[in-house]
Amino acid sequence: TSVPPLNNEPDTSPADGLVRFKGGSDSLTIRWAGADEPHTQIAVKICYVDGDIVDRKWRKFKPEIDLNKQCKQTADEQAFLVSAFDSNATSGFTTVKLGQNVAPARYTIQVLARNETDYT
Repeated sequence: TSVPPLNNEPDTSPADGLVRFKGGSDSLTIRWAGADEPHTQIAVKICYVDGDIVDRKWRKFKPEIDLNKQCKQTADEQAFLVSAFDSNATSGFTTVKLGQNVAPARYTIQVLARNETDYT
């Protein structure tokens, strides 16, 4: 399965409008809506914004979900911020504590719906 590029606009002032979280101690609540395709699980990825992957080949975007290095954490290459969990809801939320290994950077959150064989 593949995904389109994130198309994040580079920030002219990185501090404007951003909320700071600290790995190992802070939590965030992730909400989603519009998961209309039939699915049985939801998974959550943390993705570097485009400005934080420039000149960093180890964070390169690839359209295949499992190969996309833009959406992996750095310290232990954790593939998902939240592993897939059972859900067939079209909208919902989950709260997750950020791991100690989350690199200081700017991120977006990617929520993926999954059926028995693939991401939808």
